[in-house]
Amino acid sequence: MAENRLGQQPLKSLLLTMCSQTTFSLILYSMYGLTDAFYVSRGVGGYASAAVGVFSPVTVLIGGITTTVGTGTGSVLSRKLGANEKDKAGDAVGCMFFLWIVCAGLVTLFGLSLFEPLARLLGASGQILPYIRDYGKILLAGTIISTGFSGVMRANGDISYSTLQWSLPVFMNMVLDPLFIYVFHMGISGAALATLASQAVSMVTSLYYFFIRKKTPCRISPGQIRFHRALAREIISVGLPSFLNNLGSGLVIAVFNHMLSAAGGAMALGAYSILSRITSVLFTPFTGIMQGIQPIIGYNYGDRNYKRVRDTVRCALKADFFYGLAVTLLSLAGAGLVFRFFTDREEIRMIGTQALRIMSLSFCVKGFVQTAAAYFQSTGNARMAFLLSIGSICLIQLPILLTAGLLGNITVLWAACAAGDVVTAVWAVLIYRKNKCEVSV
Repeated sequence: MAENRLGQQPLKSLLLTMCSQTTFSLILYSMYGLTDAFYVSRGVGGYASAAVGVFSPVTVLIGGITTTVGTGTGSVLSRKLGANEKDKAGDAVGCMFFLWIVCAGLVTLFGLSLFEPLARLLGASGQILPYIRDYGKILLAGTIISTGFSGVMRANGDISYSTLQWSLPVFMNMVLDPLFIYVFHMGISGAALATLASQAVSMVTSLYYFFIRKKTPCRISPGQIRFHRALAREIISVGLPSFLNNLGSGLVIAVFNHMLSAAGGAMALGAYSILSRITSVLFTPFTGIMQGIQPIIGYNYGDRNYKRVRDTVRCALKADFFYGLAVTLLSLAGAGLVFRFFTDREEIRMIGTQALRIMSLSFCVKGFVQTAAAYFQSTGNARMAFLLSIGSICLIQLPILLTAGLLGNITVLWAACAAGDVVTAVWAVLIYRKNKCEVSV
């Protein structure tokens, strides 16, 4: 079966297959953000682009909830499959759907009822506020269909289906964005509706996979969607560090948006919004490596093949470094060309080009934190995963940003982002080295 190769296939070829296919899926998925950034900036304007960036902490929060449930379930699932406990694996998937339905419903309820104070808290005001209303309310209403749990598919070893599950909605979004914005003149609301319609396709493919497809190792019935106290505790404890990391990232973005607004105004926010979409594509191989190694680590940890676990992490860290170094060199050389493609506003181009060049100096170590987090989550070490995610944000990134913000200089803010990434990477490697011996006990 698909999961058997996680423990038997030669490691280098397995890593290449898992990580490359996962990276391809993530690159496709990141086209959601790039497509919106391109058409909103070109077809609606700079203030609309800024609104998308200001709302991004909310999308990060929703993504954090998705990641919590999906990562926790994927970790439980891969370890149960490695231990040949398939009934418990199916129960974990049923519990996953229950948790997601409850969480998504709460996000929609509270997000829509408290939208105005939420938007102002995020930094929306003046000319940005009408755009964020049109964009954010639509996305909040569709929270329930905003994920397809592809990470759980990867935990089964079904990388190809996971790739398909992401490919279809991305291509659909590429078609619908220009159609809704230019043909139907729906503005930023059209971009949100295009994203929502595309996500609906992703959810349909997910439902088919988990409830109908016969080859799925953990296929379930609707009756299995129920709460399991022990499984829910394990899913949440393992996935919670991912949620806290996303929540912390959303907080960092919100704080950074306020600092940028004070230091550079709406055009700085617009540049950062585009930059975020660009880096989301540049960083997809880091996330692809992280997600690609998770089922391998989890399965072999459940099978007590600890040497294969350590070898997997070692290979991943090397790949992180060399890919990051290549991206740094490309960003330094081509930053201006990249921003020229996304906007005609010279001020946004200048700010964004400077930002990308400065922030790229930390890219060679950017993936270290994700690889260390993948190791701790996949082995069920919730305590260390929690320490890594919370410590890096509360003890490193936020203090550095807040200190830089006191100077009110936009160049210093970009440099603070890079410095925070470097210090966080060192923190992650030190924690991993101190705790990796636990798997050999």
